[in-house]
Amino acid sequence: MTQDEHASGRVVPLHGGALALADCFGTLRAYWQGLCRGRIMPLRAEVDPRGIADVLDRTFLLERVAPGVARFRLAGMHVADLMGMEVRGMPVSCFMLPEARAAFAEAVEAVFEAPAEVDLWLSGPPRLVGAASVARMLLLPLRDHEGEVTRAVGCLSATGLRGTPPHRFRITADNRRGLTGYAHLAQTPLPAPRRPELTLVPRGD
Repeated sequence: MTQDEHASGRVVPLHGGALALADCFGTLRAYWQGLCRGRIMPLRAEVDPRGIADVLDRTFLLERVAPGVARFRLAGMHVADLMGMEVRGMPVSCFMLPEARAAFAEAVEAVFEAPAEVDLWLSGPPRLVGAASVARMLLLPLRDHEGEVTRAVGCLSATGLRGTPPHRFRITADNRRGLTGYAHLAQTPLPAPRRPELTLVPRGD
C-alpha cells in the first residue's frame, strides 16, 4: 500500500475542484472486523492491501512512537495529496491545526491505550465565503508481532478543498468505541457516526 498504488489505476487530482467525501470508512471497518475472528483486534501482519483495494488511496498505516504520537508507515495517494508530499515517517498530527493538536493527541492515545476505535469528523479553517472543507478520519487499532497495540490502520477523506496543500483541520466531532468485550460484538453493525453541524464564524479584517 504505497503512494503508487491506486485502486482504479487513475490518479484523481485534489486541486481545482471539490472531491467527494468517499465512503472508505464502512469498507475499512468491515474488513478490520472480518480479521478479528472473535478477537478484540487483528494483527498488523494480517492486513493485506488486496482486501481493501478499492480504498487504498485513502488508507494508511500508523506506528505508535510515544504517548499520543503516531507516525505514518504507509499512506495512499489521497492522503499524500492532502499534505502535498509523501507523508511516510511524518506524525499523523501534521493534518491538525495547532489549536486541535492536544485534543487529537488524546484521541490517538485512546486508539492504542484503551484500546478504541476512533472516528473523527474534521473541518478546515473558517472562510469568509463558502463552506469550510470537511474531512473524516477513522482509526482502528492493530497488534504488532509481540501482541502489543502499537499499530493502527485508518482512512482519511476530505472534500470542499480550496487552495494549495498542506490542508489542515480541527476536530468537530469525536466518536469512539472502546474495544473491551468487542469479541462478543464483532458481528453487530456499528451505529452511523454523528456528523456535526458546522457553524462558520467569519474572521475579522
